[in-house]
Amino acid sequence: MSQLPLLPPVTELDGLQHRLDSLEAGLLNLGSAMVAFSGGADSAFLLAAAVRALGTERVVAATALSDSLPEGERQPARDFAAG
Repeated sequence: MSQLPLLPPVTELDGLQHRLDSLEAGLLNLGSAMVAFSGGADSAFLLAAAVRALGTERVVAATALSDSLPEGERQPARDFAAG
């Protein structure tokens, strides 16, 4: 499995854009992605970046019932992932 490069902390907007561009380039290099999607901000951001880089046909969002994703939160996560 390919590893995405770790980048230093960013304090400027240009640096944020550089980090986003690097993330999308790394995702594009993978060719496809499965994102463990909880419905939270972190996984939503990664899912959006993956879809932006790879397109909907090459990205899968996976959810599961667990202590970190109670059953009552699964449908909203599905709805978000479906667009």
